[in-house]
Amino acid sequence: MHSIKLRLVVFLSALTVLSFILLAPASGVGKLPPTMAPAGAAETGPALVRLRSPQEEDAAAVQGMEVAQVAPESELAASPSPGVTASPAPASAETAPAPAAGVGTTPVAQVPVPPPVANSPAPAPAPAPQSAATPAPRAAAPPREQTVQVWMKVTAYCPCAKCCGRHADGITASGKSIHANGSRFVAADTSVLPMHTMVSIPGYDGGRMVPVLDRGGKIKGSRLDVFFRSHAEARKWGVRWVQVTVRVPADPASPLHRTLGLRR
Repeated sequence: MHSIKLRLVVFLSALTVLSFILLAPASGVGKLPPTMAPAGAAETGPALVRLRSPQEEDAAAVQGMEVAQVAPESELAASPSPGVTASPAPASAETAPAPAAGVGTTPVAQVPVPPPVANSPAPAPAPAPQSAATPAPRAAAPPREQTVQVWMKVTAYCPCAKCCGRHADGITASGKSIHANGSRFVAADTSVLPMHTMVSIPGYDGGRMVPVLDRGGKIKGSRLDVFFRSHAEARKWGVRWVQVTVRVPADPASPLHRTLGLRR
């Protein structure tokens, strides 16, 4: 009876070994653990199986049966199936480690930055070509007024009826009032000194220039009659021969040039 059991155990062991050999290429069962694999053997190569003695086979079978009965269901569920490798859960974007420099990253080409261009001043506009036209000649400066000194007989008068007649109305022969120019003017022979000619008489109005605004029946040739507001002032003046300064216009066509002998 013992020999029959022993033969049955040997037969089962041989059958188990044979099944391991036949199923090893498809399911990966029968591979030796990494610690038992010979050094240098590739994991994908064929599994190397060491045949055990009948006693070792009996002991392994009995031990396997005991372990199968004692192992809890939780351990069997947690243990991975043969040939299946559990893949780790993907890391989130927050916990994902940054790739190491130079490993698995594409180098970014650095674009050379052109140097800054200095603000150069705007080019000055080209000067306009100067015309070769001959500049127009300057106009001759007009001749200035000149003064001429003439010896003349100078008397005085006032607006009274004795000096100007009973028909005197206070208006001079030029049409201006006797109050024109502050009542400082003279009467002259207008054929010699035309109206509005400016003269300066020493002793009259401080020697300032006064105009010719009047004429008289007795004032002829080289004679002047200075005007005063009162008859007393006119009598005080009396009769004088003085050197009168006459302002002559620059225009040669002026009558003064002829009457004073200045026209050639």
